[in-house]
Amino acid sequence: MIYFYRKDFDKMKKILFAVLITMILLSSISFSQETIVSKNYFPLKKGNFWIYKISTGAHIRYEVTGMKTIEGKRYFVMSSSPVKGNIEMTETYFADSTGVYLHNRSNKTQNAVFEPDQLFIKYPLKPGMTWTWKGISENDEMILNFSVADFEIINIKNVNINCLKMTVKYSSKSLKPDYSDTYWLADNIGIVKQITEASYQGKSVKISRILDYYKNYLSPVNDILP
Repeated sequence: MIYFYRKDFDKMKKILFAVLITMILLSSISFSQETIVSKNYFPLKKGNFWIYKISTGAHIRYEVTGMKTIEGKRYFVMSSSPVKGNIEMTETYFADSTGVYLHNRSNKTQNAVFEPDQLFIKYPLKPGMTWTWKGISENDEMILNFSVADFEIINIKNVNINCLKMTVKYSSKSLKPDYSDTYWLADNIGIVKQITEASYQGKSVKISRILDYYKNYLSPVNDILP
């Protein structure tokens, strides 16, 4: 058995207390970083789907329908269509720990490929972030400026969902009107709400979509909406 004098014991207590505080701080930092990194504001898995109510009254279904390989990289394929209707648009996304990238958007008449892939969501996503994407799509030079505001609560069917608000402002040589998208993104859900605004020669247009139902097979709590 080891004995300590009172003076040594008091000194030992101070050292242990300092070590304990340091460990708590380090563990808190590690947990905070892990929490931020693990946020998934655009969950991609085959079978995941979202149904949105559009301000025009229509309901649109977005679904991850499969995967495809493009230049050696695996992309998720997302299709959108009116509920109980045929597919009208297809998008391909690549996702890793750095973010979610949009590769192309196509319909029956055109295929807009973004070069390089457009960084749609940058991880870890948090308030105050900004980034810019510069690239080409359909021979048009484009600049997209992204900014993330603070968290906001969006109420869907009496369910409060904590969302990050993200705004995208577009500019290009051919895009004459002022054009922007505002998204409200929730962890393990994705886009909860979106407002698209455009103005040109004194006229303005605003279209919105808001989440009505979704399924996320990456999350154990994947259908919180009634």
